[in-house]
Amino acid sequence: MEIALSYKRMMEELNYTQEQVAERMGKERSTVANYIRLLKLPPDIQVAVRSNQLSMGHARALINVDTVDKQLYLYNEIKAKGLSVRQTEELVRKLYKENAPVKNSVKPTIPEAFKRIEDNLASHFSTRVKLNHNKKGEGSISIEYYSLQELNKLLDQLGVSVN
Repeated sequence: MEIALSYKRMMEELNYTQEQVAERMGKERSTVANYIRLLKLPPDIQVAVRSNQLSMGHARALINVDTVDKQLYLYNEIKAKGLSVRQTEELVRKLYKENAPVKNSVKPTIPEAFKRIEDNLASHFSTRVKLNHNKKGEGSISIEYYSLQELNKLLDQLGVSVN
């Protein structure tokens, strides 16, 4: 992550292109691009990479996942099951194979602004969040958890106490 940040900083402060950073650092442009793409991962995943709880290979597999909630879901699966990089890549492939037919069906889509809210909530709570919104302006928010420990963490974040 530090390398990714330093490449980004070079690009911002020195107005370098990825090609110029690659040339200066003696790397391939694709290598620089891959590092910079890591910065698009949710903060929780970036912290896991930085603290060596998650490998660069795992992170690269998660970069290709299109939404934050899916990335966080997969990250939690990696942690819970101790998945290897290859197993993670396979899980990503399966996720998209399973979802492929659904994309062809008629499924109501929420506006882009609500998708961003969904992604922000998923990042904030470090879990999958589903936002449902209807034309009357009503809706619901579904926050997933995968253990009692995660439920308690969510309740703490929401300021809810169970008496």
